Amino acid sequence: MSTVEDTASGQYLARLGILTTVCLWALQFPLLHELAENWDPYSITALRYPIAVVVFFTAQALLLRSPSPPTPVAFHRKALLGASMAMFGLLFTVGLAIGDPVSTAIISATGPITAAFVAWLVRGDIPNRGVVIALFLVVPGALLATLDLSGDSPRGTHDVLGAFLVFLAGVSWSWYSVKAQDWLSGLPQLTLTANSVLWCCPFVILAFVVAYALGVTHWDYQSAPERDLQLFLIVTLGPLVIGVMLWNFSVSRLGLPVTALHLNLVPVVAMLIAYTQGFVPEPRQVVGMALVIAGVTFGQLSGRARR
Repeated sequence: MSTVEDTASGQYLARLGILTTVCLWALQFPLLHELAENWDPYSITALRYPIAVVVFFTAQALLLRSPSPPTPVAFHRKALLGASMAMFGLLFTVGLAIGDPVSTAIISATGPITAAFVAWLVRGDIPNRGVVIALFLVVPGALLATLDLSGDSPRGTHDVLGAFLVFLAGVSWSWYSVKAQDWLSGLPQLTLTANSVLWCCPFVILAFVVAYALGVTHWDYQSAPERDLQLFLIVTLGPLVIGVMLWNFSVSRLGLPVTALHLNLVPVVAMLIAYTQGFVPEPRQVVGMALVIAGVTFGQLSGRARR
């Protein structure tokens, strides 16, 4: 009886966790876009992850009274997990910096479909027919949300490139989510996340060094306005620290496909937040978002119905 109650309680907490993650991840679309006006994405990423490492390991020391013994992990697996998380962080931040926060949020909603095909490539899990059918809604919706065929927007190319980078970031995140649970199974989710972010740091720092050498970094923390510092703390402690930890916790309890189902809400919440920040969505973006969410939801629910 207690096992059933524990299982039900764990799933309830997992769903509450992923809904919190939805709100936190939606928040970063307009905030990172605004922050990138004065800070380059390479500096933002190189600073966020080391700070997150300190927070994660401090939380682990305080919250885990009897930490589990270290699990031996092959060096190449550490490197791959760290590189995939770094790739996600860099592509995502650059995409938001140059793209529109509304269209990039809509593109991020294609994550569940992306996750299904990544699981197919990584684990051999063949996508169900509903996922394939969903592409006929998701692809036109994504194109409608990102392409301004009227030619009125001078930022058209930047918005498309930003959306494409966010899509690639989603591919990298899906791969990380699958392999982290496979390779680090048995670890507490806090430990799993802390280690992943730690292994990510050398890659984001290396990317910053290369960008600095090429002269594409532009940040001056001494003259940064107070609001920028506040935004930086919010997007670091919220989406990166709390959001990633709750994501891994939810994936461990609900599985990747079910957890990813909740990400359909991210563009809706992001659009509402962006609206309060002065980003008014265009009608084509609203229609595109509706098509993407409808297609993704159909693909996910059809798979669950078959099972």
